[in-house]
Amino acid sequence: MFGWSQRNATWWRLVVVLILSGSVSAAAQVASREEVPLTFSVPRLISQEIIVWYDGDQLFLPMLEVFGLLSVDARYDSDRNTISGFFLEQEREFALALRTARLTTWEKQQFLAPSEAIVVSPEVYLRSDLYAEFFGLEFTFDFAELSITLPFDSTFPAWERIERERRRTRLLAQEEQLGRVTPLATVRPWLGGAVLDWSLSTTPYGPGNELYSGQLGAVVAKGDLEVGFTGDSRRGIDADALNGRWRFVVDRTPYLGQVLLGDVNATGSIGRGLRGAALTNRPVVPRRYFQTIEIAGTTGPDWEVELYVGGRLVDFQTTGPSGRYRFSVDVDYGGSIIEVRKFGPNGEQETEQRYLQVPFDLVPEGELEYQAVAGEDRFGSDSGWYALGNIAYGVAPNVTLGVGVEHLLSGDSSVSPQLAASLSGQLTGNVTAAARWLPRRSIGGNLLLTMPASVSASLSHSRYFDRSDELARGLVSETDLTLSTPLRIAGQQVSARYNLAFDQFDERAVYRMYASVGVSTRYAFLSALGRYSGASDIDGPIENRIQLIASIQRLRLARPLLRFEYDLLTKRVTSYGIDVSRSVLGTSQLTLSYRESPLAGSRSVGLTFTYLTDFAQTTARASSSTRQTVVTTSHRGSIQWDQATGGVHLSRRAGVGRGHARLRPFLDYDADGTIDAGEPLVETATARLWRSTGRPAGGRRRTHPGLQAYDSYVLQVDPTSLPDPLTRPLFDDVAIDVMPNMVTAVDVPVVVAADISGVVERQSTSGRLGIGGLRIQMINLGRDQLTEISTFTTGDYYHLGLIPGRYRIQLDPEQLGQLGYQSEPASHEVIVPAGADPISLEQINFLLLPTTALPR
Repeated sequence: MFGWSQRNATWWRLVVVLILSGSVSAAAQVASREEVPLTFSVPRLISQEIIVWYDGDQLFLPMLEVFGLLSVDARYDSDRNTISGFFLEQEREFALALRTARLTTWEKQQFLAPSEAIVVSPEVYLRSDLYAEFFGLEFTFDFAELSITLPFDSTFPAWERIERERRRTRLLAQEEQLGRVTPLATVRPWLGGAVLDWSLSTTPYGPGNELYSGQLGAVVAKGDLEVGFTGDSRRGIDADALNGRWRFVVDRTPYLGQVLLGDVNATGSIGRGLRGAALTNRPVVPRRYFQTIEIAGTTGPDWEVELYVGGRLVDFQTTGPSGRYRFSVDVDYGGSIIEVRKFGPNGEQETEQRYLQVPFDLVPEGELEYQAVAGEDRFGSDSGWYALGNIAYGVAPNVTLGVGVEHLLSGDSSVSPQLAASLSGQLTGNVTAAARWLPRRSIGGNLLLTMPASVSASLSHSRYFDRSDELARGLVSETDLTLSTPLRIAGQQVSARYNLAFDQFDERAVYRMYASVGVSTRYAFLSALGRYSGASDIDGPIENRIQLIASIQRLRLARPLLRFEYDLLTKRVTSYGIDVSRSVLGTSQLTLSYRESPLAGSRSVGLTFTYLTDFAQTTARASSSTRQTVVTTSHRGSIQWDQATGGVHLSRRAGVGRGHARLRPFLDYDADGTIDAGEPLVETATARLWRSTGRPAGGRRRTHPGLQAYDSYVLQVDPTSLPDPLTRPLFDDVAIDVMPNMVTAVDVPVVVAADISGVVERQSTSGRLGIGGLRIQMINLGRDQLTEISTFTTGDYYHLGLIPGRYRIQLDPEQLGQLGYQSEPASHEVIVPAGADPISLEQINFLLLPTTALPR
């Protein structure tokens, strides 16, 4: 680093050179070249002093050093006496032959004159303006600051490396945070919780006739109860439409997961809705994790390899001399995009991507799921008492076998039990297949191909043998094909979808086609839909029509939407209309509609107002046509009783079957984790909610509604929301299981924390001096948790936030070993007592002594 006097002298030399530069020849300029120290800087990235050449008119920058600071691939080959590499992208190769001064890039080549480059092998100093001409690097020179600046570019490999380090630091911090989760006991009351999702609507069929419906949820006998009802103001509740179900979830056993009573559904190889009872070991929360697979490959030595799943960094490693890398990655159900990004030591980049589609009906290898159901079919055509059983077994990592049986318990005793079998599997990463077989009745299957941002295709076919259930229709087979693909035309995203259905009957065949194309931009939306159907025994199509929908976005006054339908058979317009919508009152919307059907000779005008509040959604519609005027209203919302506070919460979103969590922190003066008399609640605290998988599930708030019932979540209390900076949560994170239809109170203890301070000095021949940058380790011996801080430049350190417990305070042994020191004492053991008043631990000092004798 250059001192002030040298920098000042350099500045004066530059001034003298500038004064004399106007009267010297080119040869003299070459002779007057000199080395000058300048600060090379890129905002947010680099600020470092380098040596450049200056000839009185132009600056010459060292290519290898500049590219090295930017982490651009540039290497010197001593055998060929060349500098070569690629600039930002591997396709953009360049080479500079030092003997002939020939510069070749991906776009052009040029022999450099002595006034354009200075070769001091193995370095070459290239004139600053040529960096812009050949590489697009625009430098700015500041004489006053003696600096040269390059604008920031996020594509620089050096910046990408910094971003990679940030992503990895966040990943490690999340993993460490999840490792410090403290589980809280789940409370399941015998009776508690109450939620009512309600709806009310008026009809145009006479005054005083209001329709209503609702869904009631509660916790009864430690299980969740749901009851649904409908009715009207004249006849009351419809008893035939009443439905209900009680479910008890069994924890920590693979043999029984749920017990259900009431309206239950048998699903699997054989399905049927019954009113009765069911036993199953299926997980109450749909599985997310399917299996762990290995991702391996080979690249160059010392490459950095990152693994992304769904765009999220999940693992990283650096290859050894062999260049091999290997990851174990958890694959979830549904679609997963797995991406491997590779970064070479010289700025090289490679990317591999694969897509995995895991059907939700697959069972992990070696696991067995069962369901046993018995009850009365009160709503189907085959009324009676039935017993059904379904099992599914993972016979291979990507193959599941299902078997089902159904037996009629009442009625015709001659009816034999019905058997069924199914087989589903993952043929490749993005191709799945399933087959279903009912002996002597039917066989069928489907095939699904999914390629994100390319195409999706599904094909299904069913064949019926004993068509006793299809006699009314005489159906022999069904075939369905669906194709969908995203296109990009003129820079706009275009979605296309096509569907073909083919039904074969005893005496004829019927086919139906549906096609749609949609274009969406920032300012408009346009879609075209076409329908076509026909039959083998009819000449010509049965249906052939097209519908157009267009909407203009981003208009301040209103947003119009136009509809137009044309029948190609009759060659007439069947209907057209327009909807004009406008937002009002912040969260509400007013829509004016006009419809006309020339074929039916009718027209109508409608006005719809949708009003949204925190507790309900109200929609009022008035429609006037050539025949009548109709006014209807509808209202819906949800009411929940909060047994944690004794209050009532109103919401416009459905709450039955969902869980709610309410943070309830308290000052735990004795640090025992339970609320005692005299320990007040902390009303201002908020917390962030995370799923057990590490994904965020809500912002910083006190109440978190609408959670997946029986699922696990992690609450992370925000320390800044506590009223006193001397208080800290006793647990970093707490894990909870959410019960449905009730508010789960999360009692988080908050304790008064202590602060600690001291100084770290080193022994030298001239006495004791403070030393900065040393890592202080504070180990909570009761919880085996580590907290690290660093000393200031003076050697002092300070930390606020030690929760009650016993600690060992020490300097990082690894760092001490690297520096060649040992500390006196080796460590301090301190105790932070619990209480209502803060304490300070002072004079926790360390003296550094060299491991070898000091020189005289």
